[in-house]
Amino acid sequence: MLAVACGEPPSVTHKPNPIGSGGTGMETGGTGAMGGTGGTGIVPLGGTSNSGGEGNDGGGGPIEDAVCGNDRLEVGELCDDGNTDDDDGCSGDCQVADPDYLCTEGKGCERIVTCGNGIIEGDEACDDHNTDDDDGCSGDCSGIDDGFICVKPGEPCVEQPVCGNGVREQGEQCDDKNEKKGDGCSDTCQLEAGYFCPPGEACVKLECGDGNRTPDELCDDGNTDDDDGCAADCTVEDGWICSTSGCKAVCGDGKVLGAEKCDDENVMSGDGCSSACKV
Repeated sequence: MLAVACGEPPSVTHKPNPIGSGGTGMETGGTGAMGGTGGTGIVPLGGTSNSGGEGNDGGGGPIEDAVCGNDRLEVGELCDDGNTDDDDGCSGDCQVADPDYLCTEGKGCERIVTCGNGIIEGDEACDDHNTDDDDGCSGDCSGIDDGFICVKPGEPCVEQPVCGNGVREQGEQCDDKNEKKGDGCSDTCQLEAGYFCPPGEACVKLECGDGNRTPDELCDDGNTDDDDGCAADCTVEDGWICSTSGCKAVCGDGKVLGAEKCDDENVMSGDGCSSACKV
């Protein structure tokens, strides 16, 4: 309290502090409101106040460094299979998890991709239902051998087609042992119009009367004459049978054709016309 008297300098008188010996923060000797002796009266967030007025650390203690190989997934690890080996699903530094494996804390890593089961899994490039090398698909299913194609999982890989080797392969319509065009089989082993290409043989023109029976012909007797069993358009005439050895008349149909001397509508002998239609 400030007291002033006439002719004298002002003086200060103190009233007892009703709160405590720590003062109000406005008087000599006090540093904080509502505090104890020497205290600040302020508690840090998450901490507790001690007798010195300072706050303790409010956390749960320092974070421990991860230990790779202890089979526990810890902060900073992508996997932990209980060891520090590579190539077993989890890398030796616990930083890389192999997509072909399933890694479970406390149980290690288990391979979920199996090469040789005929199913494309994970990062497999092929799976031909075995783990052999040199058959188109590598023994670990990681790659396709040069010169091969692996079309269907679980099926053997096949060599890529080579036009001109005389073997008709996938994607080829023909292969006449050369890469020339204009001979029935093109330089890309595709069939050219007007030709027939037997497997492993030279192609032939689709031409009636040349003696080469092609798929579009019912017969080909080497000419384009009618009335000899094979008509001019290479169809079989009525009353005839044509095979690779030629055409012959049907004995017993009542028609005397070709080399027949008679035909009495049966194939019985002893009635004047033999079973071979001879007199």
